[in-house]
Amino acid sequence: MRSDHPRRRHGLTLVEVLVALLLFASAALTTAAVHGATARLSSEAVIRRRLADNAASTLDSLRSIPCSAVASATATTPQGTLRWVVSAAARTLALDLVVTPARGAPWSASTVIPC
Repeated sequence: MRSDHPRRRHGLTLVEVLVALLLFASAALTTAAVHGATARLSSEAVIRRRLADNAASTLDSLRSIPCSAVASATATTPQGTLRWVVSAAARTLALDLVVTPARGAPWSASTVIPC
């Protein structure tokens, strides 16, 4: 004799377990990739911040000395290179600063120092 009641299932099928495992692995790998990218970007931001601080300090130092003593030069740090070019104009000096990080794209800044 056959019962009209549907058969009750206990537990999960192998396919359901494999799909769940695949979804979990995908989420774990995505989380790891995002964490790695965030750590890399954070490290680059710290390096850029240090270089920006060095550039600001260099510009402040160049502003504090007499105009006749200001000259073009290059400074190298562990984070990258600072290069500044001085151009004389009428009663001013134009400073063009190029910052080249050890990794990443260079950027530049310009300022004028009254003499």
